[in-house]
Amino acid sequence: MILGLSCECISNIEKLVAETISEKIGAPAEARCEAVGFSLGGEVGLLHLTNFKVTSEKKGWAKGKSIPVQASYCPFCGVASDQRAKGEPA
Repeated sequence: MILGLSCECISNIEKLVAETISEKIGAPAEARCEAVGFSLGGEVGLLHLTNFKVTSEKKGWAKGKSIPVQASYCPFCGVASDQRAKGEPA
């Protein structure tokens, strides 16, 4: 669990990322959250980005690779990321 979060969301996403990468590379993989961050865009848009380090015993994955995951919705207002990008009203 990430310090300061009382939910299981990051743990659940770690499992989902590991399962997705495992299927893609054909070998068991493990994912750990590296960082959770927010970035302000050009027109005061907000991007919620979480990086996961994925490791596996498969060749090329032993040292791990950083996989970014972008939120589909703003965690503050609930507006879909693609809705804001298209300039649609919130």
